[in-house]
Amino acid sequence: MIDRLLMPALTFTVMVAALLAFATDLVQSNTSPHRVVQLERVLVVAQRELPATQVVRAEPLRSAANVVAR
Repeated sequence: MIDRLLMPALTFTVMVAALLAFATDLVQSNTSPHRVVQLERVLVVAQRELPATQVVRAEPLRSAANVVAR
């Protein structure tokens, strides 16, 4: 019973909201045209700072043949 009332009410609400959204967009687009401004190009040059953490280097692993032979 509630499905028969809820779905049409939700559909009607979504349709009204979509119509209002289109109407609002149409009114705003006619009243205030957007101004396009082109800014001058800027080139930024900087050096990257070294990380504060130390880097750990791993020693190469011994091969399995060397470990078994010992």
